[in-house]
Amino acid sequence: MEAIGELSKLIASLKSDNAETRAEAAEALTRLGSAANPLIDPLIQATLDTNHRVHSKAMVALTQLEEASLEPLVKALTDEDSRVRAYAAEALGVIGSVVRPAIDPLIKALADVDSRVRAYAAEALSKIGEAASPAIEPLTKTFAEVDSWNTSATLAQPGIGRRAIEPLIQALSNQSSEVRWLSAEALGSLGQMATPALYWLIEVLTDEDSKVRVSAANALGEIGPAATPAIAPLIKALADENGGVRASAAKALGEIGPAATPAIAPLLKALTDEHFGVRSYAARALGEIGQAENVAIEPLVKALTDEENGVALSAARTLVKFDPSYHPALEVLTQNLSNPDPGYRLVAIEGLGEIDPLPSSLTELFVHALSDSSEAVTLRAIEFLGRIGNKQAVPALEKIAQKTTSGYIPVLIHKTIDKINRQK
Repeated sequence: MEAIGELSKLIASLKSDNAETRAEAAEALTRLGSAANPLIDPLIQATLDTNHRVHSKAMVALTQLEEASLEPLVKALTDEDSRVRAYAAEALGVIGSVVRPAIDPLIKALADVDSRVRAYAAEALSKIGEAASPAIEPLTKTFAEVDSWNTSATLAQPGIGRRAIEPLIQALSNQSSEVRWLSAEALGSLGQMATPALYWLIEVLTDEDSKVRVSAANALGEIGPAATPAIAPLIKALADENGGVRASAAKALGEIGPAATPAIAPLLKALTDEHFGVRSYAARALGEIGQAENVAIEPLVKALTDEENGVALSAARTLVKFDPSYHPALEVLTQNLSNPDPGYRLVAIEGLGEIDPLPSSLTELFVHALSDSSEAVTLRAIEFLGRIGNKQAVPALEKIAQKTTSGYIPVLIHKTIDKINRQK
């Protein structure tokens, strides 16, 4: 009777005029486990709450209750309110692989009149994995719909695995440039798994639509060293009329790696391209390909003074790879550790991290970076301090572990401290 009374109170609280009361009720349901089953439907309705906190708590509760909420969420996929259908699909996506009974209803939701429902259904199917392979054909068909949510359908494909490759290859020759672009994007998301599509991606490097060419070049780069047959076509793409295509081609050549040595001369020329993205990726690619020290150092030194900071950073990273003691490059990297843009700070610290072995003289810089507002920068600083192994960094690491609210960072710090203490 007491449990029934508590459930009744929570149901009433979910309908309260006070948003904080509604949010607290939704959060309380996550602690009830299976006892919360009678409240699944009210929770689904609570996802429609105009208060963001209430909506978020309701979504969290539904996803944490998992199997208990599965059947009601599947039923909600056919609700007359499109918002309910969309949030139900989103919740099923968060729950992930355990929602296999929802595959058929989610596939049907791909044809929903509301683009949000289609997007969340596609995303949910991607997280189920191989078992969702019956969704490949309808997912590919959604490429033909030109709306801002198509990307979600694209990203859903890789989660289904190798079975998606053949339909995506076929879609590369679709009459719609939108379909070709999204198919190339999806193949790129598959990484090395997309190697069977290599020659079709090379073919669309000359597509009439520049977006398709960009996506094809990016996908070839994601395939990596296995994409060596694409080296010559990518070198040709360095002369494409579109700056984005040239930049993606330079990036891809770097990702292919040492086998792309025929690209060294064209990449050196690209260091003076009018498009800053081309110059930046060319500088980085020269470092990833290697074997260019004798011819690349002088033009890379010039690039250190490029008007675009991103180009200077890329040049500095490559120069440090060639010569870890080269002071002008180290200066560019260290100065950017205090850049207002967290993206530049991350590039800078990653550039310093490419020095192998890391000198103890960088300890102070990395200790300072522990307090960076960007968690990505902090994580790199922890990693690199572990590589240096300087015990003087331990007090700073312990201080950050006590201050941080992130659950992962203290664990990583303790592992790093143990690693440092084990070093002689």
